[in-house]
Amino acid sequence: MKQTQGILVIPAYVLLLASLYFDYNLGVFVGLGVIVLTLILRQIRMHKSGSTAENPNAAVDTSESTGSRTEFDMVEDE
Repeated sequence: MKQTQGILVIPAYVLLLASLYFDYNLGVFVGLGVIVLTLILRQIRMHKSGSTAENPNAAVDTSESTGSRTEFDMVEDE
C-alpha cells in the first residue's frame, strides 16, 4: 500500500503545481483529490499496523492514586 501511495502522490503533486501555475481549475481539483486519497490510504495503513496515537494519560504513574507507597515515599516523609 505504501508503494501505491508513492505512485499516486508524486504525479498528483506535479499536476497540482502545474495546474496552479497555468490556472487550470480541473487539474487543481484532480490533484487535490488524489492527494486526499493518498492521505486516506496512509491513515488506513497506519491503523492496520497499530501505530495510532495512544492516550497520553495512559503513561501516568498510578502508584499515588492507588494508595500504595514505595520505600522512597516513606523515606521522604521522615
